[in-house]
Amino acid sequence: MNKDPDHFILDFSGYSMYPFLRPGDRIIIKKGKQTSLEVGDIIVIPTKENKYIIHRLIEMLPLGQCISKGDSLLNPDTEPIELSAISGRVIAILRKNRFIPVDAGLRARLKKFYVFLSVNRLNIAAFKLRIRNLLFELSRPDISDSFEAEQQFINSILCGNPCESFSGLDQERIMEIALEEGVAGVLYESIKEKDFHGPFLARLQKPYTTTAVLNLMNISALEGLEKALCDTDFDVLTLKGASLLGSVYSRSGVRPMSDIDLMVRPEHLDKFINIIYALGFKKNADIAHSFQRDRVSIDLHIHALNIDRISSRSLLFPSGMGPVWDNSIPWREGFQRIRRPDDIDNVLLLCQHLMKHSFSRLIWLKDIYELIKDRDDDFMIRLFERADHLSQRRCLCYALYLLDRLFAFKPIRGSMPEDIAISLNRIERGILGARVRGQSIERTGPVLAVFCTHGLKNRVRFLWETAFPKKKVFEEEFMESYMGKRILFYPARLFQAVRLLIRQCF
Repeated sequence: MNKDPDHFILDFSGYSMYPFLRPGDRIIIKKGKQTSLEVGDIIVIPTKENKYIIHRLIEMLPLGQCISKGDSLLNPDTEPIELSAISGRVIAILRKNRFIPVDAGLRARLKKFYVFLSVNRLNIAAFKLRIRNLLFELSRPDISDSFEAEQQFINSILCGNPCESFSGLDQERIMEIALEEGVAGVLYESIKEKDFHGPFLARLQKPYTTTAVLNLMNISALEGLEKALCDTDFDVLTLKGASLLGSVYSRSGVRPMSDIDLMVRPEHLDKFINIIYALGFKKNADIAHSFQRDRVSIDLHIHALNIDRISSRSLLFPSGMGPVWDNSIPWREGFQRIRRPDDIDNVLLLCQHLMKHSFSRLIWLKDIYELIKDRDDDFMIRLFERADHLSQRRCLCYALYLLDRLFAFKPIRGSMPEDIAISLNRIERGILGARVRGQSIERTGPVLAVFCTHGLKNRVRFLWETAFPKKKVFEEEFMESYMGKRILFYPARLFQAVRLLIRQCF
C-alpha cells in the first residue's frame, strides 16, 4: 500500500469480477464518504482475516446497508453490507502497462449496465460457470450432497420436528440457507434452548435481535395508527407478515419484515395518507406507495395483489377484495380500525404472495404452515370451500404440494377431495419439484399464475402485462437497471422469458 491518506492500492487475485477485473491487476481505491456510493460502483470490504472482498454494489438498502455481488458469480453475497464497513471504491485499474480509469469515461457510464449483466447472469464468465455446474451435475451418479442434508435439517426445524444435533453438517451452509430463506429467527428460536452453543448460535442471534427491534417498532407504529384512526369512519387491513405479528408469531424476533403492508379501500386512500403524514411519515421518493418514519416503513395497497401496478393481477383474485374485507377480524384484541384477514382468507392471500415471488423464500411457506398446521378437519373443509368460492383452489394446491414435500405436512384425512399431486399438470409439478430439490425457480411465479387464470384471452393478457409492464411501472422499478432506456428493457425481458422456458422445460 502507498502512504496517500485518500487512496490506497491493492493487488487483485481471483476470478469473481472477471473479466472486468483480472488476476494480476493492481487496483486504486479511493477512500471517502459512503454516501457518495452508487449502484454499479466496485466497493472494497475488509474481512476479519485482514483481507478484502472486492465486489460490485448492485443494490442500495434502507438502514445504511447494501447488497454486493461478484460479476462472474451466480448469486449475490449472502449478507447485506453495512455502508460504514466499506473501505472505499475502485477508481482505476493498473493492468500491465495500462492505466484504466473506472470512475470516468465509458466504464463509468456503463456501470449500471454491468450491474444488469451481472444480476441476470449474462456475462461470459457467469455463463461458463453455469455450463460447468451443469456438466458437473450431469456427471454425478448421485445428486444427493451436503446441501440436501443442511436443507433437511432446516426443514425439520421449521415443521417442528426435534433435532438432536447438527454434527457432521456444514454450519456455514446452514447459516447461508437460513439467511437466504428468511428463517434465521425461526432457527434461533427453535435451537436456543438446546445444546447448540458457540459461534453459530451467536451468529443466529444477530438477525433475531435485529428483527425483534424492528418488529417492536412496527408494533408501536400500529398502536399509534390505531389511536389516530379511532375517530375516522374507515378501516385498515394488515397483510403478509404484519397480519401475523403478535398472533401467529408471538415472539417478535422470529418473522422478519422489511415493512408494514397495509391495505385500504380505494376511496379512503387519500384520507389515510393524510393521517400517516400527520404521524410523521414521509413519502419514499424511490418506492411507489411507500412511506417511512425513522426505521419504520409502510407499504400501502388498495389491493392485496397490487393491481394498481399490473392490472391483470386482478384476474388471479376475480372476486376482488370485498369478501376479504367482509370477513376481516380485529388485528388484535381491543383494536377496532386496524384489522387482519380471517385465518382462512389469510391462507389464500399468503398463497398468492408465495406464488407472486416464485416460492423463493421458506419463511412465506412457513407463514401458511403456521396457520393450518394444528387445524381440525372442519377448518380444512372450509378452507377448500372458500378456495373454490374465491377461485383460489389451484394456488392453494401449489402451497400444499410444497408443504407435503418440504415439511411432510399432510392435511387431515378426508378433508381433500383429490390428491394434490394428481391435480397438477406436468409443468406445475416440474417447477414445484425443482423448488423441492433446492434449485432456483426464479421468475416462475407468473408461469404458474397462468394456470390459475381462467380463459385464453385472460391468460394472454396476464402474460403480456407481466412480461412487458406499462411505462409507469418501468420508470418506477426498472429504469435505473436499464439506464432509463425502454429499448433495452423489452429485448432483455424477451431474452429472460426464453431463457426461463429453456431452463425449466429442457
